[in-house]
Amino acid sequence: MFNPLDLTELAVIVREIMIEDNIEARLAGVDADGVELIEISQSTVERRRRRGDGDGPPLLPNYSSSRAISDFTVDTYDVGEGAKLLLGSWPNAPWMHYHVEGRRGHNMPRRDIVGLRPECMEKIQKAMNEWLATKFTG
Repeated sequence: MFNPLDLTELAVIVREIMIEDNIEARLAGVDADGVELIEISQSTVERRRRRGDGDGPPLLPNYSSSRAISDFTVDTYDVGEGAKLLLGSWPNAPWMHYHVEGRRGHNMPRRDIVGLRPECMEKIQKAMNEWLATKFTG
């Protein structure tokens, strides 16, 4: 019988949507609100070239193998009876907060990629509705 408090299966579905959306948003070069990220400066282009880094867009010097994509993870926490918390983060990129906040005096503009884009929220809502429908219609 369906246990209305067991959200584990739904959490797995939502986790995958969040991971997929991070990839889509980073490759599209947009922040959590869907706004285009500020282009990289010429000095960053030159520094990347000197270091042998890739020539990708903001936060993705090496495109899909860049840490803004490859290090993104979503952890699931039980936070009470019948409640789950899904938290997306970049645990192996402790410097990510500098990009999110921007750094005055260091020529680093704010590129806030933290959060869920409206498109992601729509996908999550649709997945939740479909999951609930399967539970109550058998």
